[in-house]
Amino acid sequence: MGCISVGQGPIKPGAGLKKELPAVGDMHITGVVNTGGFMDFLVLQSTRLSVVMKMADVIARGLHMAFNESSSVSFRDTLSLTQTN
Repeated sequence: MGCISVGQGPIKPGAGLKKELPAVGDMHITGVVNTGGFMDFLVLQSTRLSVVMKMADVIARGLHMAFNESSSVSFRDTLSLTQTN
């Protein structure tokens, strides 16, 4: 519980409840919010929303930081090119 993973390949929605749904995307970010086992649907229904929200916040902050770092590097490169010309 509380583990976040990032990987290549599509995400398979419904896999946690053993449902067959089409795969989506080229990469995925998943967060484990509860344990699996007998009567998975009831376990999922008892998952605290605060756990889901905290994990979503961590994922969103990570993406925000990654995109900001990526855009600031390219902005710095562009800035140094225009200053030398």
